[in-house]
Amino acid sequence: MFALTAYASLLNPKRKEDVALWLMGAQSEEGWSKSFVTLFDSVFSENHLSLKCLIRSVIASLIAVMAIWLLMGNADLIGLRMQSNLSLGWFLVTALVVNVIADYISLLETRWLLGRIPRSTFAQIGVLIFDFPISAAIIWVAIFLYLRSPLREGDVESFAEILGVFSVFSVFFYSTFLTSVWTWGYITSTWIMRLATRLRVAYWLDVENKPIKVLFLLLSTCLGGVTFLGAMALGTLFSADQDGITAADRTLCKVFKGQVCLEVAELTDAEHRQLEFLSSACEGGATDECMKRANAIWEVDGATAARLSRAACQGGSAISCSNMGFLYKNGIGVNPDSRQSARFYRQACYEGYAGGCTDLGMLHQDGIWMDADPLRAAELFRQGCDAGSARGCTNLGVSYEKGLGVDPDPQEAARLYQQGCDEGDPSGCTNLGFFLLEGIGMDPNLQEAKRLFEHACEEGDAAGCTNLGVLYHEGTGVMPDPQEAARLYRKGCDGDLADGCTNLGFLYVQGLGVDPDPKEAARLFKAGCDRGNATGCTNLGRIHQQGIGMDPNPEEAARLYRQGCYGGDMQGCALSMFNIMGVDVFDDAE
Repeated sequence: MFALTAYASLLNPKRKEDVALWLMGAQSEEGWSKSFVTLFDSVFSENHLSLKCLIRSVIASLIAVMAIWLLMGNADLIGLRMQSNLSLGWFLVTALVVNVIADYISLLETRWLLGRIPRSTFAQIGVLIFDFPISAAIIWVAIFLYLRSPLREGDVESFAEILGVFSVFSVFFYSTFLTSVWTWGYITSTWIMRLATRLRVAYWLDVENKPIKVLFLLLSTCLGGVTFLGAMALGTLFSADQDGITAADRTLCKVFKGQVCLEVAELTDAEHRQLEFLSSACEGGATDECMKRANAIWEVDGATAARLSRAACQGGSAISCSNMGFLYKNGIGVNPDSRQSARFYRQACYEGYAGGCTDLGMLHQDGIWMDADPLRAAELFRQGCDAGSARGCTNLGVSYEKGLGVDPDPQEAARLYQQGCDEGDPSGCTNLGFFLLEGIGMDPNLQEAKRLFEHACEEGDAAGCTNLGVLYHEGTGVMPDPQEAARLYRKGCDGDLADGCTNLGFLYVQGLGVDPDPKEAARLFKAGCDRGNATGCTNLGRIHQQGIGMDPNPEEAARLYRQGCYGGDMQGCALSMFNIMGVDVFDDAE
């Protein structure tokens, strides 16, 4: 209080009189507006387009940047949210590039407003509200141009990231709003003058003799109320929940989605919240992280993979739409639904993902959820192949090889297999190798066939491994090597190829490259049979019939012979028809 009294005693008596008149409402708002504008001009210069005004604006801009930088640093926003340890010097240099013109334009906008602020309270509230987007637009344009200029390297931050204080450019963004303090100051002072008049402060207090004390009393009361309300609002917006997320962050993610949601997700260690914000990010178009995580976990957590893939698909990722088709087709993380699978494959295809066209073609070819349509399948394979899908080329080659939806054409099939192989599909290499081995559509070339099988096997194609195993088993083009054949057959079987399991079972029966083991042979024949290999069914029937490694079971043997016969194995048909007993089962098994 002593300091306030001392300060009041130093004030010019004329200024005291002005304050008293202002508190009593004797000074008109028009006069106060002129006084306030005069004060603004005395600080920045009456000639607003002068070098003097620009220099003072630059000084004010740098002071504002330093103030915001220190404020955010003390609140630990720079380290935690921006994850930046850049120096104050860097901020000041960048501020000279980014903020100088923007803050100068914002200053001119503020000066323009001061001379035109309406008298109506509601209109003044409107000015305060609309001043924010105007100032935001001015500084955002400056930041936008800088981020896309040769001066800037690295990722380009979005407006939402800057607004949410996830970018170092948030310092420059928010510092610009300090020019609006003048607008807020004028309107607030006008409201205090009106309040003092309506409360009849001059009647209740000694305004005439103690105007400064009364003024400070009013200011402290108003400031206390505003501070209390502001603290409550800020506490509601920025108080973190148990997972470390604030209401402001949740709102920001809901409004903008996209990349900013990824930034919010990094603020929490709670997995369910991370998944929530990650899904929102992908729906907003930031799909890479969803795709990456879904591809990494679909085998162990199909439900989460499906959620992420769906969000990425909604965000515009055609590959993720195709992945959703795969998940629905195989019932991974979702209930099996061929109709939904076709819908997602179709969406992926229409949105430009060639693999989606190929996968949709497979549904048409196999008649899954729809009548089999080889012609439509071939059209989709061709569309996928033309758009860059290596599998599409290979599948179209199969259509030409077997005459599915197109006229049979071995030469065209071979050309498409070659294209599929060259573009990265190992099954195309396997099919082309088989053509070269058998001389279909081209001259035989055993060594090239072997090279293609080796390449396909190395790339994970089970059929390539199995075909290469046959070469080593039979000694075709290589020295016979049962152990290598067994190794390759096992790779084929582990790759879910029925032929590989059946062929490996035969080696276990004969003890070629492995120790004889009838039980393992039976297991492998069953695996081959269950996966559609008719010879595996027939051979398993023989084991059941003779009771090798198990009790004889003629009824099961007869069933398996019939299954082998229905699958196209002629030996199964013969054994089923004549019910031969006591025959050496493996004399001519293949």
